[in-house]
This record gives sequence, structure tokens and C-alpha cells, in this order.
Amino acid sequence: MPPGRSKEIRLLLGRVLLESESQESLQNHITVLQGRHVAVVSDYKNKQRWGRDTIELPREKDVLVDHLLWLMTPSVRQHLTRNDDHGFLFCKRNGASFAHASEWTAYLSGIVSKHTGVAGVSTNALRHAFTTFMETSNEEDHQRLRESVGRAMRHTSRIQQNVYNDISSLERKRRGVEFATHAFKRAVIHNDSDGDQNERASIAPPIGSIVGFIDSQEGSVFGKVMRISSGDVLVMILRTAATSDVVTPDATRVLRKSITEIAWPIDYESVGSDYMLRTSVAALEELLISKS
Repeated sequence: MPPGRSKEIRLLLGRVLLESESQESLQNHITVLQGRHVAVVSDYKNKQRWGRDTIELPREKDVLVDHLLWLMTPSVRQHLTRNDDHGFLFCKRNGASFAHASEWTAYLSGIVSKHTGVAGVSTNALRHAFTTFMETSNEEDHQRLRESVGRAMRHTSRIQQNVYNDISSLERKRRGVEFATHAFKRAVIHNDSDGDQNERASIAPPIGSIVGFIDSQEGSVFGKVMRISSGDVLVMILRTAATSDVVTPDATRVLRKSITEIAWPIDYESVGSDYMLRTSVAALEELLISKS
């Protein structure tokens, strides 16, 4: 479970309340709702909200619930509290309750230090660590995860990012850079062998530029790039007027070609909506041969 605040845990009652008792209780406790064990925080507060909150405990009972129920059994309670049950689930070595937050912090810090060697860890430090760990995960729907964790820790996504997330400024930007890089590679760079670094990568031409390729009907032709999608290029064939050296886009012939099938750059000059080609068909054929 996401780590809670000190008061939410150290003042948790040492027995499971009936649903009717839960509705009236003003203390932190565990109850059963719709067949699931839930923890009820009766008086939580943060900078924006306060009141009662409920969170489901893990469905896999061996993760947490079985251990809590064992601690609540009368014989275990009697042993832990030295026959002086104060009603709270967690207690100190002498059986007394954790009356102050500092006592709980020292107890928690000792457990963490024993198992990890890291000293001075508080509940707040654990909340920082958990949020930072969550932010570095590779979950698919990260935004929904972020919102869910924020609600489970009883604070807003903004507080989660500005207060509890300890990832450095450089690291926070890294995923944005990687996302932009990945998007660029998908749109512009196409690998013939799905990631084989030894294979030649082809660069996609800019949208609107003139390229050359081999058409099954007309042989070596020129076309205008209209769109790039998943390693393919949509090109509109250019037609040469019988009495002019200017070529005109033919909207009736738009073909899909692989990036590896096209040759560019092509030397040309725009003439209104038409184009004056300086690259000859012979030069285009040489470019196509060099790519193969």
C-alpha cells in the first residue's frame, strides 16, 4: 500500500469493527465493506481537505491483511500489550501505545535502518520515496496511476508533483525528451530490420518536398510528398505538360511508397503551384540504383 501519514497508522485500532460500528467511529480502524477489508481514516487532513477517508487493503490477504488479523488475535494482543490493552494495533516494545508522532518516527526509522542501513527515515520520507519510485516506473497509463496514487496518499496530483516527487529537474525532463525522440524516429527514421543497428536507416523527406521513385505503370517518376505515416510516404505523382518543362501535381494519382523506395533530395524550383525540375530522369535513376 502507499505509505500513510504517522497519525493514520500509529492510532489504528487493534480490532476489526463491524460496519455499524465503523459508521459511528471517530477513530482510525479497519472494517469490512462489500467483502473487502478496508482501512478507515476518521480525521485525515491536508492543505485542501479534511475528514473521513476509506481505502481498500490489498486483495491478496497474505500481503497484509493476514498479518494484521494475526496481530489482532486476543492471545497476541495480550502478549504484545503486557496484559494492558490500550486498544491501538501498534505498540512499543514495553507494550505501551505510541502517544507521540516522534515515538512512531523513531520506531519506524529503527526498522528501516535495520533492514536497509538507511538511518533517519520518517513516514514523510517514505511518502517521498514511494512517489519518486512511482514516477520512475514504466506503467502504460502513467497519468491514471499518478492520480490513483495521489488519492491513495490523500493529496492532489499537484502536491504530489511539487512536494513529494524528488526526481531532479533533469530527470523530469528526460521522459519528455525520450518521448519526442521516439516520435521523431517513428515519423522520420525507418529501420529496415526493426532495430537491427547494422542495417541501413533511411531518412524521410519533409512533407511538401519533391522525391523520385519507380512506379509500376510509368517507370521512374517524380512526386510530391503529401504525408508520412509509420515508415511510409504518400506521394502525389507529378505530370509533365507536353509543351512545357514544368510539372504539375496529379491529384488522381496518390501512391503509398516505403521510405526505402524513394530518392531525394531532388533539385527543383517552385513555379506557383507547379515545379521546374532540375534533376533529370537519368539522374533520378542513378539515385534509385545507389539506394538499392
